[in-house]
Amino acid sequence: MAVIDLGKIKLTWRSTYNNSTAYVVDDVVAYTDTGVISTYICVANTTGNAPSSSGTAHASWQYMTKGVALSGSAHGDLPYYNGSSYVPLTAGSNGLFLKTQGSGAAPVWAALNEYDDTKVQNNIALLGFKVATTGSLSRYSLNDQVIDEFVDSSGIDAGNTSNAINSAGKLLSLSAQGNYWGTGADGAVTISGNTSLTVPNKNGSYDGDMVIKNYTNLTINSGQTLTTDQPGRGLMIFCTGNCTINGTLSMRFRGPFANPTTAGGSDNKVVNANGIQIGYLKTGSTESLPSVDLSGSGTAATGIQNEFPAGGTGHLFNVSRQGAAGAESVAGSSTQGNDAAAVSGSTGGGGSGGSHDSGNSGSGAYGNCWGGGSGGGGSRTGSATSAIAWGGAGGNAGSATGCGGGAGNPNGSNNSGATNSGEEGTGGAIWLFVKGNLTIGGSGEITAVGSQGNTGTEGGGGNSGSGAVLIGYGGTLSNSGSVSVASRSRNTSTNNGKGGQGAAGHTEMVQVLNTDEAAGNMDLRSVASTAATSPSKGDLVLLYSDQAGTATLNTDIKGFISRDNGSTYIEGTLVSEGTYGTSKIAAFHDKEFTGSAGTQIKYKVTTHNQVLTSKQTNIEAVSLGWA
Repeated sequence: MAVIDLGKIKLTWRSTYNNSTAYVVDDVVAYTDTGVISTYICVANTTGNAPSSSGTAHASWQYMTKGVALSGSAHGDLPYYNGSSYVPLTAGSNGLFLKTQGSGAAPVWAALNEYDDTKVQNNIALLGFKVATTGSLSRYSLNDQVIDEFVDSSGIDAGNTSNAINSAGKLLSLSAQGNYWGTGADGAVTISGNTSLTVPNKNGSYDGDMVIKNYTNLTINSGQTLTTDQPGRGLMIFCTGNCTINGTLSMRFRGPFANPTTAGGSDNKVVNANGIQIGYLKTGSTESLPSVDLSGSGTAATGIQNEFPAGGTGHLFNVSRQGAAGAESVAGSSTQGNDAAAVSGSTGGGGSGGSHDSGNSGSGAYGNCWGGGSGGGGSRTGSATSAIAWGGAGGNAGSATGCGGGAGNPNGSNNSGATNSGEEGTGGAIWLFVKGNLTIGGSGEITAVGSQGNTGTEGGGGNSGSGAVLIGYGGTLSNSGSVSVASRSRNTSTNNGKGGQGAAGHTEMVQVLNTDEAAGNMDLRSVASTAATSPSKGDLVLLYSDQAGTATLNTDIKGFISRDNGSTYIEGTLVSEGTYGTSKIAAFHDKEFTGSAGTQIKYKVTTHNQVLTSKQTNIEAVSLGWA
């Protein structure tokens, strides 16, 4: 009978390969070849023959499991296949999630869209108001009741109501609603020498709050530049008069390294999911204007957001919270980096680095609502790193001599033989609002372009993306100069594998209404409701909010009722009945009517001591009941 020795047919694990050990068929070893560990099975008895060299197995061995090289990987990086090899995806910023982009595209880190619960809060406030008014019917034995939420003007006595402007269902205490042109507190300024405005509340060298200037008139002389002293969350300029630019208004290289999806700026807030939106009234426009939200831009910015028109129709100046995507990496000899593609309404993404010989360049990255994205690193051999998202550092160069780092905050590191481009950073953001005339002379320029990546003899760094320029003017526009958020031209000093271009940013120039807003004490009166019989007592419930300051009941806001068609109004003492989000409920109950009997029931609500920016009271709903 045949005997089978199972010990001769099983695989034998021999641990790490040793050059002096004799190996026989079916021995299995681990061996590290050029930094990559793999496992091998012996297919012919052998001694002194390494299992592989430079990725090619020896005739005495075959691969069992072949490892993958991931050069340049760091803690938190993830590997993915780019179509030719496995490369690392640089660890994303805190709070981002991994997003796939379909077949043939690399994965990216992306931000979750933050849910805007403003509408929910408003609905909860209205629900609380309706609960309060419904409760009054039974609790105070009311015979009837009318409720007005101001979805239209049908319940308002327009002929006897004053200083009550309806904005998206809220009545504002304004004698006139207009666009915001700043305070003029910085006066009339002529820039006759290069001037760098100080970024407030700096957070390192590449972030800080939005700079806000309030001029009466601004002139920038030819050959002179007005900018900020470092990257930050934008430059917003208001002029109550005229603006003349014969020199340069610049946020070139001034985009910040800042994640708008996490709380930031001195206000410590997250940017609205729709980005930065600033509404201006405009004749003939049908575009609805949401409330301005400058969260994340700093306390000076959030301090003025209630000064802009709330509701109505006009033009919405908008920059998306996340910028356009950066360009994908490239590989191979003399391969120029990919250019990033512009996306309407967004800042530009960074270009990828170029590659030469067997190099793999780094990808560009997206920026934020205040600036463009950074560029990827160039490579000659090995893998360069990708740029950091949200305007962070440019990608580092690959391992061989002569390749350059990408543009960013800061630029990526070079390898020996490469040189800095002399530029650093991403394109920033400019908001310019001029009530009067805007003149850009032949030598004048408004710019927020990105920067060039570092140059190498082989494999240049990618350029950063451009930012945003948004301009509203109330008077006339004369433009003989340039307004530029164009893509930065590639650095041509690199011999082989030039870096890719960053994408163009976003620009808008729009004529808007040059009206002013003025506060006014509201006198709100309802149309008459008919009671079945002359009532003896009345009940008033208000839903209101403080747009600025805090209204004191019975001093800054008062309520009245009438049963004789408004000939006699009786004031009741308002008492607080709760707060819902930013809305408040106040009411009085069982108020005795005096004066002539009648069945034409009306209410009157008045506001007092209203001052623009310091005390502004909005009326959101009113309920009037009687018995």
